[in-house]
Amino acid sequence: MKPTIRLYVLVLCFLAWVVSPVDALGQSTQTFYVKAKLSPDNESPAITGVTSSGTARARVTVDRDVGGTITSGVVTFDVAYQFGRPVTLTGFHIHSAPVGENGDVVINSGLASTPEPDGVGSLTFTTPTLTTATQITALNGLATTPHLYYINVHTSDHGGGEIRGQCTTETHFYRADMLPSNEVPPIPELNASASALITLDVTRDTSGAITSGAVMFDTNYNFPVGTTFNGLHIHRALAGENGDIVIPAGISSVESSTGKGSITKLISLPTTPEMLGILNAVLTNPQGHYVNLHTSANPGGAVRGQLEDANQFSSIPFALDDGTFRSNLGIQNLTNVPGTVAVSVAQESGATSSMTVALPARGFTQLLNVNSLFGNPGPIGSIRLAPDQHIDAFVSTIDHATNTPTIIPTMSKGTNLAIAAVSNLGGRYVSSLMVSNEGSSEALVDIVARDAQGGVQGQMSNVAIPAGGFIYRPDILAALGVPSGYGPLEIRSTNGQPLSALSLVVNSETKRGAVMAGKGFGHGSLGSGDWGY
Repeated sequence: MKPTIRLYVLVLCFLAWVVSPVDALGQSTQTFYVKAKLSPDNESPAITGVTSSGTARARVTVDRDVGGTITSGVVTFDVAYQFGRPVTLTGFHIHSAPVGENGDVVINSGLASTPEPDGVGSLTFTTPTLTTATQITALNGLATTPHLYYINVHTSDHGGGEIRGQCTTETHFYRADMLPSNEVPPIPELNASASALITLDVTRDTSGAITSGAVMFDTNYNFPVGTTFNGLHIHRALAGENGDIVIPAGISSVESSTGKGSITKLISLPTTPEMLGILNAVLTNPQGHYVNLHTSANPGGAVRGQLEDANQFSSIPFALDDGTFRSNLGIQNLTNVPGTVAVSVAQESGATSSMTVALPARGFTQLLNVNSLFGNPGPIGSIRLAPDQHIDAFVSTIDHATNTPTIIPTMSKGTNLAIAAVSNLGGRYVSSLMVSNEGSSEALVDIVARDAQGGVQGQMSNVAIPAGGFIYRPDILAALGVPSGYGPLEIRSTNGQPLSALSLVVNSETKRGAVMAGKGFGHGSLGSGDWGY
């Protein structure tokens, strides 16, 4: 299938710098990401009558001299789009201007005139080395004030740009289940429902204060008859209360002849002090806000739901590719917007290989034999995902001889993790343990095996795991000095670095078994006395 250019530009600027060793002249290389969501609504002026959207991600690598000044750089763009019609792409650029204003092109991806008969696709571009004064200024700006730059995708129909979005640096994920019974007062006679997936993308200054934001509303609705929708908003109020609109989706009249469908809006928000305060309030207290979908029949709101945190589980801490097993990674896009996911596979040492994967709206992609695909020299790797949209993902570890899969889902992270049971009792079953350091510094980890009565069977303390790396023990109880036993396992990061963990419990003869996930418990500040050893 033809690569899909999804330009819903979410250029990820984690501003988590990746710094190479300083060379003999004191020079260094640093890498960061920026992202931006693109839509016709963000063009200036807004473009109407089209349903285009997309996502993109830019990896920015800069060289600095001994004084820290950027002297050159390279940008790799991964982009995905859907236009809803045949188009010819004519340009894809980073421009310099704040939200609502038009500015000059400062970094050109190199996209030439490209027909796209399906209107859907994905592409990757890498710029030549950037050295001009304009380019150096832009590289500095993307590193320090990314919200003052925007991504623009141009088509032959809209030469000035068809989909655009301001650059942002971090994404927060929310959801809302919306019902008439949640309205105040409830609407018992209306048999309708909706669900909303919300993202808030923001940038921050060096003090951590929010400097800009963008919102995605991705709402699927189900009404019994044809309906006219005349409002979609985030309001500020707790459940059971009505509150003011704080973030509008910008719809005034959407007709649905069947009452079933979706509304998706992507908006770069104004950077007024009021809006920045609203963004901070939503991020701080999402449950104090609700999403409301209004109709002509119920202008005060037809279906409503409180915002819930839906931050993505982003780790699958085990993938095995050897002579016995192979591991495939599957990723599903849960939204109506094409997206990108940065996928990384880490070695035990923490050395990491990465690639960006494009996902069609509501689509799925699979990466086969992930360790070899990412060039991991060892048989075991730990997978991390950085999505732009709401996703679900899993690894399928498949026995070559029987084609029997073991499904490993995404895992939560924490500083205190518990695995309900591990075993090597009588040699019938063997439980392995994989602990992945999800932090940016070395983790020091204590691991405790308990018996059924809660007593300590075995333990190891101050196990060092490199930043981004992992430890793997094929028989964790034997490693803890328990030759035959079973019981729960506790894993604690003693220096606050986040961890993910899992145990594969397999039959010694058939090699079939199940996954036991490490789940958070207690508090990160628990002292050793709370562990009882």
